[in-house]
Amino acid sequence: MRSSLLSLAAPNSSIARALLALLAALVLAAAADAQPRPPCNPCAGVRLAAPPDAAFAEALAAGPAVDAETMRLYVHWTTTLDDPAAPSRVPADFARVAAAGGTPWLTLVLQTPTPVLEHLDALEVELEQIAAIAAAAGPRAHLQLAWRPSNAADAAIDAEQLAFVIKRAAVAITGRQSDARVIVGPLPADVALLGTLYDEDIAAYADGLALAPSADAAITAAIQTVATRDPGKPVLLDALAWPGDPLRVLPRAAEMAVAGVGVVFFDLPAARAADATALAPFKL
Repeated sequence: MRSSLLSLAAPNSSIARALLALLAALVLAAAADAQPRPPCNPCAGVRLAAPPDAAFAEALAAGPAVDAETMRLYVHWTTTLDDPAAPSRVPADFARVAAAGGTPWLTLVLQTPTPVLEHLDALEVELEQIAAIAAAAGPRAHLQLAWRPSNAADAAIDAEQLAFVIKRAAVAITGRQSDARVIVGPLPADVALLGTLYDEDIAAYADGLALAPSADAAITAAIQTVATRDPGKPVLLDALAWPGDPLRVLPRAAEMAVAGVGVVFFDLPAARAADATALAPFKL
């Protein structure tokens, strides 16, 4: 007679259910451990008001070097998809940041009008642009996706439409760069919104979620939602106001790390984008 743990229990027995639950837990734990994690803790970065230019790169390269073994200095900027020349600029922008010791991070803002299903042609144009940018960005690029419909930029987010747009944009990225890091946001720290996104299976398409600044209680609740619905995936904060004194950057990032935030971005004022003293604390 053959015997095994599973054959000793009928399919509907409590033993079988317990074994299946244990197996599911082990699979989820392995998936969480497989998620790429940066070496820094806390992790901090700057959000630029414009793409990184030569003056910013010079300031970033000045002073202490970024130790890639123990830290990351994320450099984040945004582009819309209505500029046909955007993909041609991406290689130089990414190379400029990387050569100066930073890790490039680009947000791609889709502006397909709502309702999306009535504007699929516009979405397709933006998806082609996203694919071109992903190809130009190179391996392991950090690409963040946001949707701000051109006809309802200030309206409340429709989570189901957002999920539809993001999933297709994520496929456009990974179709060109399979190892790209796809991040979604910044999103409101809204548990109901996040719940709908997870119901729409957004977890299978995103490597992390970025939250907009909010009250501490809302951020905590949002982090708990992510931990429950998509364990192991990082939560980012995009972006906090510049603290005035750059030496406040890492203590503030450490506070957010204790709360469960993986990466904290700070809005770097345009007037300080070429200021090496403003960037130096991020390298400590």
